[in-house]
Amino acid sequence: MHGRLVSSWRFGPPGFGETPKTDPKVRFVFLQLNDPVNVGPAQAVPKDDSDIEAHNNVKVIRLWCMDNVECEAVVKHLPVCPVSVSGKLHAEVAPLDFLPVTMDVDEVKVEHCAK
Repeated sequence: MHGRLVSSWRFGPPGFGETPKTDPKVRFVFLQLNDPVNVGPAQAVPKDDSDIEAHNNVKVIRLWCMDNVECEAVVKHLPVCPVSVSGKLHAEVAPLDFLPVTMDVDEVKVEHCAK
């Protein structure tokens, strides 16, 4: 998937903004896609799995580096150049997902910037 990395600060646990004076803000990174995509369930997904729901016209995906050192290094610096990201897509299951579609990142590559 191709796009640009963007970060945002949102209220995190425990109250996710219900108690703004005590809830910490959490920085999260997402991929703003160049072109929207439709995300459907994998064929082998059980019907009771949260990943069974389809999402159409997805323009933004929440990224999780999950201890992927290379991913964390790229995300830390938020390059202004386009990126290519690959990994496993999931439906939102936890409050920190923030978006309907998330990705466990396998690889993120910074593409060449147009001059």
